[in-house]
Amino acid sequence: GGLIPQMLKDGHDPAAIITEMYLRCFCRRPADEELQKLVALTAGQENPTEVLEDIFWSLLNSREFLFNH
Repeated sequence: GGLIPQMLKDGHDPAAIITEMYLRCFCRRPADEELQKLVALTAGQENPTEVLEDIFWSLLNSREFLFNH
């Protein structure tokens, strides 16, 4: 998993990273409500890498991903 560490290293915030994950998994941007809920999971995390990786795995295991791929 190099996407998340690289994007964090490049200075991207969790919202931008989550948006990129949605684009890669679903070919769409997250709805405002989806984005707000997922960004909230990263709040207060000194290093949000683990939470973002968990979010990415959940997207990859979702029905929407399975139907798109």
